[in-house]
Amino acid sequence: MCFDNKIATLTSIWIIVIIVVNILSISIICILSNTNITLYIGLVFLMAILAFKFLTLRYFKMEITGGNFCTTYYTPFKNRGDMIVMEQPLDKINFCKLEKSIISHYICIVISRKEKNEMFCYEVGILSKKSIRQINEVFYTINRNT
Repeated sequence: MCFDNKIATLTSIWIIVIIVVNILSISIICILSNTNITLYIGLVFLMAILAFKFLTLRYFKMEITGGNFCTTYYTPFKNRGDMIVMEQPLDKINFCKLEKSIISHYICIVISRKEKNEMFCYEVGILSKKSIRQINEVFYTINRNT
């Protein structure tokens, strides 16, 4: 089983590109019409924030194959490939949960170690309702089997 948020990430990229193009056009209009410089500085600052968000975007992939649970991050702009965040056997996982914050979702996983349990939280980003439902169903089966 494999889940990712690639479509939501690509949608975010297009939204950011559209906003940046609009900001650039408004900035050009402000320069040509000699309007208030503070408006221009604010637009440039907003564009810098959006450019940073654009360059740091990544999408999340969660795979459950055989007896292993693997989480991976991919960056759409770098050719480095994937970055495996965690790979654990399913029998070591005590509890999985999908948490929602104001903007994005987080996956919280509790893994049993020799002395104590450890909790890991990974930012998943924006998920569709279908992905949320599928991930919750998989976590329900993992939590039920432990």
